[in-house]
Amino acid sequence: MKRSQFLSLTVGAAVAGLGVANAAELPRRAGEFVIQYPGNPKSQDLLSEKLKGKKCTMLAFISTTCPHCQTLAQTLSRLQMEYGDKGFQAMMVAYDPDAATYLSSFRSRFANGIPVGFSPRDPVHNFLQISMIGPSYVPKLVVIDSKGMIREQYNGGDAYFAPEKEHSNLVKSITAYLK
Repeated sequence: MKRSQFLSLTVGAAVAGLGVANAAELPRRAGEFVIQYPGNPKSQDLLSEKLKGKKCTMLAFISTTCPHCQTLAQTLSRLQMEYGDKGFQAMMVAYDPDAATYLSSFRSRFANGIPVGFSPRDPVHNFLQISMIGPSYVPKLVVIDSKGMIREQYNGGDAYFAPEKEHSNLVKSITAYLK
């Protein structure tokens, strides 16, 4: 085996190992997470309060300037209208560096009828149990059941978000927990 092939295999195995080591535990308790709102530093929600009485909550972590996140916001808004009275709640948390600046525009243009707040990056990564280093794709999505357990978690690069399957995957996840 050539030295370059060996090095490639070794680095590839190390990177693959990092992915496994950093995989989020599922299922796990959602725990507490603070969602902030622009304009008033004291204006915030605790995730646990937003989960009460909901059979299924989808919490998406996004960047306000990401086109895919903007499309997801529109889809979640439509799904909120369709399934909201059955116990579904969609929510979004922007965690890009300028989230507080762009949040109002993002909400009015893309996220009609769903709560959208912001958070610094580190609490988001801690909540999602993902590494602070390495590539980070948005959106990120967790699906939380009526008992406050994160049952599903997806990263922006996952097949779950493939354009031709995203809507049906979201509906499948929602309806599984509304029973």
